[in-house]
Amino acid sequence: MTQSARNVSVTSASKDSPAALLRLQQARTYLMSNYAFFSVLALSLKFEESSETESMATDGKSIYWNSAFVLSLSAKQLASVIAHECLHVAFLHHLRRGILRDPYWWNVACDYAINYTLIESGLYDLP
Repeated sequence: MTQSARNVSVTSASKDSPAALLRLQQARTYLMSNYAFFSVLALSLKFEESSETESMATDGKSIYWNSAFVLSLSAKQLASVIAHECLHVAFLHHLRRGILRDPYWWNVACDYAINYTLIESGLYDLP
């Protein structure tokens, strides 16, 4: 595993990884400059490239990103998606689902709460 920037790593590098890494760093810088709360969350999580997700995902410890998805977004959209994933962690969604809740509908409900928070913060610009 190569460490490209603090907490932004590439585990299985694709040809688009360097450009995607730069975009991720720029989005985190945008969050630091404009949304301190979200930047604190983003800086506390590890970012790992993954071909197993089509967009971004989190397990509560890391944010997994797909380089093609990262490169397809505008700067504000990318910052918004990162904040979205960070709020899943902040709201402990990965711990609170339990075994009885349907994973799909749990995620839909969590996304609804997160997106409302992003709208209220002025950061909502999801693709």
